Amino acid sequence: LFGWSFSLPVRLIWLAVVVWALFLAVENAGQLAGASATAILPGNWWRLILVYAVLKVIHECWHGIAVKRYGGRVPEWGIQLLAFITPLTFVDASDSWTFPGRKRRMMVTAAGMYVEFFLAACALIFWEQADPGIARAVAFDVVFMASVTTLLFNLNPLMRFDGYYMLSDLTGVHNLGPKGQSYVKWLAKRFLLGVRNAQIPAGYRQAPRLIA
Repeated sequence: LFGWSFSLPVRLIWLAVVVWALFLAVENAGQLAGASATAILPGNWWRLILVYAVLKVIHECWHGIAVKRYGGRVPEWGIQLLAFITPLTFVDASDSWTFPGRKRRMMVTAAGMYVEFFLAACALIFWEQADPGIARAVAFDVVFMASVTTLLFNLNPLMRFDGYYMLSDLTGVHNLGPKGQSYVKWLAKRFLLGVRNAQIPAGYRQAPRLIA
């Protein structure tokens, strides 16, 4: 039902809306900074949590929609507890690793951020036009949670979320985290501790493969 959201015309609309929202963000940078300071006050946390929960359900659904769009199967979707405390939604998108070429796999990985950035852009456009009130406040909450948190966590290649797997697929380097950690340890031994005979990690010269 939602596979059309990845079609070329919709992606062009996505680009136009996001660019428009970025222009509005620059134009209203001062107001956005003030609204951010208000949004994170303790009295607004309950609203931010509700908005975050809804956005993450949509985020995970779009991973699954992307898998099905490109012919894969989604055997499981649900909620799991991180450290037995924090509930997180998840989608089993492992079928995407059977797709030929990396472009479709990367689209599946980016699907959650794709829909969140679009929602953030639409909410910002609404926020810029709306009168002060609860609707405008909720719109800003959507902007804040769907853009800032997505940039800090989902797109961050240093954390094992979407950005990490996109970078791994883009460069063609699997197990990117462990390889990166072993290389950083070698650099620390070699240049900070002065251990000149420190063993260079195997495969550290592996060249990224940026062509599918």
